Amino acid sequence: MVSFKQCEELFVENGLEYSEKLHEKLCIYYEFLIEYNKKVNLTAITECEEVWVKHFLDSILLSKYAKIPEKASLIDVGTGAGFPSVPLKLYREDISITLLDSLNKRIKFLDELCERLGIKVITVHSRAEDAAKNVMYREKFDVATARAVAAMPVLCEYCMGFVKKGGIFAALKGPGESIKNAGNAIKTMGGKVSDEINYKLNGFEQRKLFIVEKISQTSLKYPRNSSPPNSSPSGRLRQKSFLNSSRNSSHKSTLPSRTSTMRARSMAHSAAGIVTTGMQQARNSRFRRMSFHAWFQNR
Repeated sequence: MVSFKQCEELFVENGLEYSEKLHEKLCIYYEFLIEYNKKVNLTAITECEEVWVKHFLDSILLSKYAKIPEKASLIDVGTGAGFPSVPLKLYREDISITLLDSLNKRIKFLDELCERLGIKVITVHSRAEDAAKNVMYREKFDVATARAVAAMPVLCEYCMGFVKKGGIFAALKGPGESIKNAGNAIKTMGGKVSDEINYKLNGFEQRKLFIVEKISQTSLKYPRNSSPPNSSPSGRLRQKSFLNSSRNSSHKSTLPSRTSTMRARSMAHSAAGIVTTGMQQARNSRFRRMSFHAWFQNR
């Protein structure tokens, strides 16, 4: 377990206050997360230093970069293991949070976690697209937040229906995400881009925070009915076309044509590229873990 002094320096270097009370609560959070993660898959990040930086610090940095009003109501859409809302609640005790997730096993974890932490929250077991149409949650929140749940156009449709006029939607994303392709979705949902903040997580990893302001009510037809987040009519048609072409080709000659040979070579080259990229990402991940560990060791 990392010491209070190490964590205090970590937070102060990132422009945040840190107290012994917060440290005690985060230690309880960490221990229960690791214990529960053995039976329910909640996170792939389990190293103590990485959890403190990539989960706790990253979640609480939202309070630094987003203007969250005093005593604000906040809903965390697709909350998973409670990030970013539960660490944020521990840091900002004045806010009220609602934790929304589609998997009941995560909700059970969150209920027990918050009982151990001694904090009052509301947990909701539902799909975002269903809950956003429920009058109990429709445009009831000052802030909606989500952390890398889906691409921005889909995420805006899922989340903007929860935000009251004058409130904000805060999306915590990775460096490869762009808000440009979400412009139409944001406008349709009654929002406008308020800010795009680029920052480095403890000086190592690039992060983005997109802030969308709610300027008008969201049409009642949004979000649309439940469907896989990455699906689209064109995507389904492409899949159907591929299946049909595969089925028809089974009756043809088994001798490889020039076209099929070239296609096979192309696929092999692509696969090699994917493997290379995967190896590079793994090396980068190991480097980051070493960097985080080295940072704590030097404190």
